[in-house]
Amino acid sequence: MAALAYVLGTLMIVATGVDVFRTVLLPSSSGVVNRLLSRGLWAAARRAPGRVRTGAMRTSGPLSVVLTTVVWLVVLVVGFALLYLPEAGGLAYSSDARFTDRGLGSALYLSGASLLTLGFGDVVGQSAVVRLLTVVEAGSGLGVLTATLGYLPAMYTLVSELRTANQAVADLGADTPEGAAELLAMDGAAVLEAVRRDVIAARQHLQRFPVLHYFHPQHDESVVALMRGATSLWVAGHFADDEGQPLHRHQKALEMALRRLADELPPHGSRPRAGAEGPDAQELFAQARAASQHPEAAGAGEVSEESCALLTRLHEVLDGYASRHEYPAAKADQA
Repeated sequence: MAALAYVLGTLMIVATGVDVFRTVLLPSSSGVVNRLLSRGLWAAARRAPGRVRTGAMRTSGPLSVVLTTVVWLVVLVVGFALLYLPEAGGLAYSSDARFTDRGLGSALYLSGASLLTLGFGDVVGQSAVVRLLTVVEAGSGLGVLTATLGYLPAMYTLVSELRTANQAVADLGADTPEGAAELLAMDGAAVLEAVRRDVIAARQHLQRFPVLHYFHPQHDESVVALMRGATSLWVAGHFADDEGQPLHRHQKALEMALRRLADELPPHGSRPRAGAEGPDAQELFAQARAASQHPEAAGAGEVSEESCALLTRLHEVLDGYASRHEYPAAKADQA
């Protein structure tokens, strides 16, 4: 039994350390605990009754972060307690306190006091090994809490930046052919470059902290609003120029950013409904051509089969993501 306690306790401690490392120091890989909690809470929130579902979805992401820290601490406490358990009978107990349980209860108590660095001193190890383990556990507790305290501000800073960028693009009103054409007529190169940077930043934030997919902002602060505006501007860029200079370079750069972000979203979206048909890509390009305020560029603009295929894929990805987050359909789909 002692050997089993040592092995199981060691495995729990090592597994927690690896999970903390993957979540905090290597967050793009996503730790197992946070991934399971975020997905589980999100699934439960989506099954909540209509009146509370939106609120539950908005809190599922932040709640998963809090519960992840709690799980780490609990597993560490139990893991170290299992290492102390074979030595529980040899622990030194303060004469001023009564301890009726000198087995697992005492081991858990010593572990919790050590991990949280409470330093009561009413239960201590007598052997050098146990005393050394309590020091290691105290360091582990400080490490987990410090890492979490550093992780949360960094993540919430990115939450604010992501929502600000998303809303900035949504406020431009670029999600319609007319709105996109009007923006490109003002300063096309600057608009495409600014939106491209926002798309790149959004992908980096979501890739660095996958749990952000389970934060549920308002629609105009979501990545869906950003992607719809950016996609519409990319389409309109086929038929626009900037003071007589074609926008191909900026339009192609935005296309690359959209491709990368589109690759990030499918695992966090819903599959297309069987038999569901998205908007016709050729028709959307035709609407953008008709809305263009640059007649020469509109007449010379070409649309390849590759561009149509990409537009169809972008709409499928966005529709799946919007459906899972219960955001409204695109204006083009509602028409």
